[in-house]
Amino acid sequence: LLASSAASDVYKRQMEENQRIFLVAQRDMDVDDPAVDDIYHVGTIACVKQVLRLPGGNVRLLVEGKSRAVLRAVTQEEPYFVGALDEVLEQGTPVSIETDALLRTAHHYFEEYCKMSGRISGETMQSVLEIEDPGQLADIIAANVLSKIEDRQQVLEEFDELARLESVCALLVRETELAGVEKKVQARVRKPVSYTHLRAHETLRHL
Repeated sequence: LLASSAASDVYKRQMEENQRIFLVAQRDMDVDDPAVDDIYHVGTIACVKQVLRLPGGNVRLLVEGKSRAVLRAVTQEEPYFVGALDEVLEQGTPVSIETDALLRTAHHYFEEYCKMSGRISGETMQSVLEIEDPGQLADIIAANVLSKIEDRQQVLEEFDELARLESVCALLVRETELAGVEKKVQARVRKPVSYTHLRAHETLRHL
């Protein structure tokens, strides 16, 4: 979502040129006008696929991520950032027993998370379980499971595909445990509420 006029200028320029844009996360979303130190320097080179104009002059972009990149230098700050990037290209992971084992582990942990949390549709779960590329699998799981910017950034900044998938597996274990605790807490909270509601209903019926 592009809310500022400067951001709108960026998308207009990129649509006129090559439709490519460099996307980075903001460290603190409460900062309305972020400076260079307010943004992460590892981000995603993306292609703009669709532009939606919203009320109030805002613009929403539909983008497709192409590759990771590191912001090495900022050459312009006004009216928007322009910088020099080092693009990080995926090297691919050789087929090995270790890779197969890690893929199976990641698939297993993701399936366990889906069952415990109930937040992922069956169709999405099945499509993720069919992915056999370690880097792609790590990125897709992170996009579907992780909500904290810090966690997503951690995955984004890991360029080695196997190390990235291992990191995602550890985060999956944590998120699955958290989902289980949330279920228990919600169950405890619902019981007293249901009992109170029943007693109140009985009292009203007697009245």
